[in-house]
Amino acid sequence: MKIIRITTAFFYLGLFFFSSQLIAQSNKRIKLLDANHVLLNGDSIKINSLDAKLQKDIKERIVSTCKRNIQVALTSQNKQPAKAYHFIKNTLLLDSTFLPAHAVLVRLYLNKKDSTQALSTALKAYEATKSEKFLPIIAALELGKEEDSSYQKLNNIELSDIEASAKLSYVKGLNYYYNESLDKAMVAFQENPDDKLNALGTATVKLLHQDFEKGREDMISFLSDSLFDNIAAYQLALSYYKRKDITATLKYLGEALETDSMMLTAYYMRAHVFHEIGQTSNALNDFKVCLEKSYKYQEALNNIAVCNYELEKYDEAEQVASKAINENHATAMTYLVRGNSKEMINKFSDACEDWYKAVDLGMTDILPLIKNFCETHSDTE
Repeated sequence: MKIIRITTAFFYLGLFFFSSQLIAQSNKRIKLLDANHVLLNGDSIKINSLDAKLQKDIKERIVSTCKRNIQVALTSQNKQPAKAYHFIKNTLLLDSTFLPAHAVLVRLYLNKKDSTQALSTALKAYEATKSEKFLPIIAALELGKEEDSSYQKLNNIELSDIEASAKLSYVKGLNYYYNESLDKAMVAFQENPDDKLNALGTATVKLLHQDFEKGREDMISFLSDSLFDNIAAYQLALSYYKRKDITATLKYLGEALETDSMMLTAYYMRAHVFHEIGQTSNALNDFKVCLEKSYKYQEALNNIAVCNYELEKYDEAEQVASKAINENHATAMTYLVRGNSKEMINKFSDACEDWYKAVDLGMTDILPLIKNFCETHSDTE
């Protein structure tokens, strides 16, 4: 099993207690509002309009407040994530470049099993801080490695100037790519054309958006590279999926997983492809792998419920949908699937309750279908 290892570290700080920062200055009482404003005797005042000594004092208080907030967030992130999130947001209001706050925020989303938001947060963190410490996290999340060792640490990243420059241009290119600024992405990737990661980024843009044949040729060359063969196979699968060539899509997804059995993005995509072509059992198996490894946890859980229902495993479908609901991962589709499953095992009243919940969550098109049924059916004895 191949895993691209990149070292990072989270910050470990001791426990302090948070309190609103009030600064006594002569007869003045000042409360911090954000990075640029304080509340002075009840009025919002710009910090840069105050005298130099008071500005210096306020800036020192901002630093100490940020550190205390982080310490509280670190101690509460596992058992009280909402509290940790509150302190992190307060910290970023005071200093949007405070690197530990961004690091803990990424961790909160990882703990929540929300890889999409974790990646988005890591990219924003890099934009705000320009810290290379986020590059390994971004790379790992981009590859769908939600259990990568890089998440355990966020310090002590040692990159040479050349490596750092190459990685910086790659992440810059990724930012442009996600924002659909393809020309700018190409410029960023080509800042270090001899770096393989940037060359891979260039090939990806060509393959998926600009010149399929040239991009395919460049991407195929990476299939013989033991470091990037899994990524190359996955990108080729994406390109063929866009071209509606399901056979080639599955071929390259299989190659990606042969070279990296933990490439969860490939499992997730293959599950969707299997489901599209009616291979529901295979889709179910791949979604289960994603769920086990907490990749796209909410989506995987709900899709497992759908697959079980389609395979006429109604008890299993009801159980999985209930798990999603109990863990606050439910969507309108979750309630629809659980309702349908209950209807198949003659739990009509419970089924109707779930269907109406699906309607409340926005699935209003089913209302004409369920209204008459729910008015005329009751549970069997």
